[in-house]
Amino acid sequence: HAELGHSEQLLGRCLAEPELLAGIGTPEGDAARALAELLREAAAQLADGREVQLVLWDFWTAGDWPEQLRRAALSGSRRAGHQLDAVVELFERAARDPVRAGSAGALTFIGELAGEEIPADTGRELSATATGVQLTTAHRSKGQEWPRVWVVGVQEGRWPRLSPGGLLLDPGRLLDGEPRTIGEQLREERRLFYLACSRAATHLHVSGVRGAEGEANGVSRFVHELGVVAEPVAGRPARPLTSAALVGELRRASVDPEAGDTMRRGAAKRLAELGRSGIPAARPESWWGLRAPSTPAPAAGEEIRLSGSALDALLGCPRRYFLERRAGAARAQQSRASIGDVVHLIAKHAQLEDLPLAAMRSRLDEVWERIPFEAEWLSASERVEIDAGLERLAAWLEEHRDDLLGVEHDFSVRIRVGERDVVLRGKADRVEFVRGDTPRLRIVDFKTGRRKRTAREVEDDIQLGIYQLAASEGAFDDLAPGVRAVEAPALLFLRHDAGGLPLVVEQSSIDAVPQLADEELVVGPTWVHDRIARAVEILDSGEFPATENPACNYCQFKAGCPAFVKEVSK
Repeated sequence: HAELGHSEQLLGRCLAEPELLAGIGTPEGDAARALAELLREAAAQLADGREVQLVLWDFWTAGDWPEQLRRAALSGSRRAGHQLDAVVELFERAARDPVRAGSAGALTFIGELAGEEIPADTGRELSATATGVQLTTAHRSKGQEWPRVWVVGVQEGRWPRLSPGGLLLDPGRLLDGEPRTIGEQLREERRLFYLACSRAATHLHVSGVRGAEGEANGVSRFVHELGVVAEPVAGRPARPLTSAALVGELRRASVDPEAGDTMRRGAAKRLAELGRSGIPAARPESWWGLRAPSTPAPAAGEEIRLSGSALDALLGCPRRYFLERRAGAARAQQSRASIGDVVHLIAKHAQLEDLPLAAMRSRLDEVWERIPFEAEWLSASERVEIDAGLERLAAWLEEHRDDLLGVEHDFSVRIRVGERDVVLRGKADRVEFVRGDTPRLRIVDFKTGRRKRTAREVEDDIQLGIYQLAASEGAFDDLAPGVRAVEAPALLFLRHDAGGLPLVVEQSSIDAVPQLADEELVVGPTWVHDRIARAVEILDSGEFPATENPACNYCQFKAGCPAFVKEVSK
């Protein structure tokens, strides 16, 4: 069976083509099929531009491995402790700016990890030689000594770190089950700092970053306790201390006409060594200008997959869609986006578990301190508004208790638009069953932002339109078999009050109003089909022009955008 390849290659093929696992009825086969399905869903989410850290979280929570690690760590397993360290580091890497998103972001993230040597790898630490530079943590430095020691990142907010907010683990709870007080945490951080500093036999270098404002940007209080005056050093390094920057410097040196032959040959040799060692940036096939031009257009006959948000972004501004979802160039989400995720999660549990208002606020209390805010007053202001929004939501859910059919329900359905097959996929916040002579489905989408939409804006909201079309094509047959008629869907604005309830703005049902008042149908049979046909036309063209629209004012990519350039009068 040598033609089947190595066992790892065969397993990888089975995960990519789960139909190869058919007929394997063992527990291992079941586990492989579950993993293949998880990988398929992750690939689809990344194709829709979802953040890598969120997809990783889905992997982490999909099985019972977190619980196994927790039990093993509490029973004293060193291996479990190392694995938890690795998981925490993985999530912190994924959450760093720039946040990676989409398939391109995932490949970049994987490439960066594959090209690194992880300091927490004890095998590498133990094999360090006297002529090398050993990277380690303060905890792992216990019992060791070096002639010269550099202790870096010694600034307020990082050292001491007095709050576990934002961490996957609270170290205090791993000791006696109780969280540490601020005083206890400060004493432990001070002991750890002194431990790191005492590892130097002859020379100790301590450094931190002093920002322009804010306590978290100041030099750590521990530096002043060393008994020496911190020396400010202005400026920046000649180049960032990253593998990509090193590759760039070597590439420039290898073709510099003013450098000698020895320098150019040496730079080229080191580039080759870096490429062989797994540094993606050092591989010539990844360099711009050396590959043949490619087109982002789908291949002829290739299936097109669209979600409501992707369709909205593509029709709003193709350039922004390409940069966000194809190039993975979007910046990290701000706290307001995090609040939206939290409120949606609480709304999900409130509907599934029939939570009262007090329980919803208790869930919010558990996570609020972990949401990043630029100032304390912003946190207080947002909390007041979200509390009021939850109160409105609780009252609305009580009135619509008997209508609920599905919550955060994933769907995927294939439709025919013109001459192309298109797969519509997404997740509906709430699916309701409307009783009557003709049973109908109603989709409700929760909105947590401040902006209120007018009835005219909602009338041609493409995401609601996609929900309607998907429902009419059988996307929710697993909830209501055979029910294809659609009731008017609605947006529920939790921040806006309407007599103690959230503001509700409805969109006309495509069953009753298939054509918008100011538009002629081109493809049909509904205005939603026309929107999808336009999106397919853009994707097939492979061109993503900038289009001026209301979102330009807060677009991340408006700098240098052709649609946003304004003439400056002299």
